Amino acid sequence: MSTLTVNEAKAKFGRLADRALRTGKPVLVKRKGRIVQIVAHTPFEPLPHYPVGSLKVTEREIALDRFAGLDAGPDGQ
Repeated sequence: MSTLTVNEAKAKFGRLADRALRTGKPVLVKRKGRIVQIVAHTPFEPLPHYPVGSLKVTEREIALDRFAGLDAGPDGQ
């Protein structure tokens, strides 16, 4: 993979962005001895939506967890 200077990248930015989008590979640009990369953005998967109240825990479930010792905090209390 070749590295371009900032001046080279400025002149070809549109084509470089298209290449990053098309191939999925980053384009490297060098500025003052440091490297910057142009990459295609990958959107995150949205978190699932749970209706209000769908994650409620009943008092019976809490009591069963306590009985089984599952409600202890990080220090065992």
